[in-house]
Amino acid sequence: MGVREAWGYKYWQLGGTKNCLFRGIISNWLEFVFYLKHKHPFLIPTYFSLFGLVNIQPAREKAPITMNQLWVTLHKMTNGAVEKDDHVFAGRTNFCNDNGKLRMMDYGSRKTQEVLLEWADKIYSEFQFPQTT
Repeated sequence: MGVREAWGYKYWQLGGTKNCLFRGIISNWLEFVFYLKHKHPFLIPTYFSLFGLVNIQPAREKAPITMNQLWVTLHKMTNGAVEKDDHVFAGRTNFCNDNGKLRMMDYGSRKTQEVLLEWADKIYSEFQFPQTT
């Protein structure tokens, strides 16, 4: 699936192999349902999902941090829990800086959601971006 932007919102477009497409649709739908259920401030809202085929979120810039800095910080903050879904938590494009707060944009994986249920409060309240010189 490819990510596109239009009118200040992100949306996911169909693409890729059949297996990736099906997993992507499921992931998009799970992300939408998870946001509706929890509405945690750490999560960038998923406002709409067309059965997982298309998701609508506000567009945000990726987090201004290296993948290594992000991974090391999240790993320490969660006592290693981010290892449950290292693909998502190590990818800085899954996160953004929203007025000085780290927020997450891609959270459709069940493993990611398990980590978020336990650690999102701590990450949201305690994460600080490294100082730039």
